[in-house]
Amino acid sequence: MSETAEQQQQQQHEKVPAGSVAAAVARGCIGKPKEECTAEFAYSLVQQKFNLSAAAAEELQQLRQLAERVVKEVVCPASSAEEIEAFAAKAMNQKHPFDEVAGGGGDSCIPVAAKAELQAAVKALGMGPAAYRGLSKDDPDAYCKELQSRVLSFIENNLGESWKSLPPPDKLDELKLAAEARKELSSLDASNIIEGRPRRRAASSAAEAIRRDLEREAAQAASLPQSKRMKTKGEALEAGGAAARSGKNSSSSSSSSSSSNNNNIINSNGAGDSKEQEEEEDDDDDDEEEEEDDDEEEKDDDDDDDDDDDSSSTGDSEDAGDDEEGEEEEGEGEGGDGGDGGE
Repeated sequence: MSETAEQQQQQQHEKVPAGSVAAAVARGCIGKPKEECTAEFAYSLVQQKFNLSAAAAEELQQLRQLAERVVKEVVCPASSAEEIEAFAAKAMNQKHPFDEVAGGGGDSCIPVAAKAELQAAVKALGMGPAAYRGLSKDDPDAYCKELQSRVLSFIENNLGESWKSLPPPDKLDELKLAAEARKELSSLDASNIIEGRPRRRAASSAAEAIRRDLEREAAQAASLPQSKRMKTKGEALEAGGAAARSGKNSSSSSSSSSSSNNNNIINSNGAGDSKEQEEEEDDDDDDEEEEEDDDEEEKDDDDDDDDDDDSSSTGDSEDAGDDEEGEEEEGEGEGGDGGDGGE
């Protein structure tokens, strides 16, 4: 081959931009399993698409690195063929498709979704108005780029999935369902259940202790005598009254306490003397019955005396009548004797 022919081949080879090589590699990986998209496979695509016979060794090395970079940074992270095609369309005919990536940011090869798509993604994921805070309204490109970055960060932080570009709508729905499921599972975390067991056990133990205390107090109250039981009840009432009157002044509290104590003393004394009072009442009843019997006997004696008086008075009157009759008879006798003498 003459020197002129070699120069022509070199000039023809130089016309192929690196962007075209990157686009060819990206499109060649569409539809292939990602495990098959290796650096060697990508470089074979370059060899098939372009004539590299006149390329120098240094240039071949650069093309190999470019193909490997396309696989590593575009094909493998992509979630769909549309993302790979978007990169290929953007990289076509560019001399340095990864210059901005190397210079700072790594986002030049990543396609930016439209504003409407990004807003739909924000709504689907439930990010809220905070997703739009601080965005530049004057620069649409910067607006979309920053909003997409926030959406991707939200997906990675909340779902643990890393995306280089905006997922398609159907994938967004799946991510939303996954986020809701993860939120529900977080409430059923084993650590929360394990931590809740000691709290439930402690509450159960406390309730059991309170129940035992109440039963013991009830048994003690039942075993006490009536007087002490009433006194204990009075003390409990006094304690409750003191708690209710804690907000009042000291004078009213002391007077109420003294009155409660007096009531307790009266209750205890009354309970202790109830038996004696009953015995005294029985004695009083017996005395009353004896007095009634005595009254009846005295009344009978009076009646007998009255009868004796009546009989004596009757006898006297009869004696007086007899005396009068005797006197009359004597007068008549004397008169007769006088008549006889006259004769």
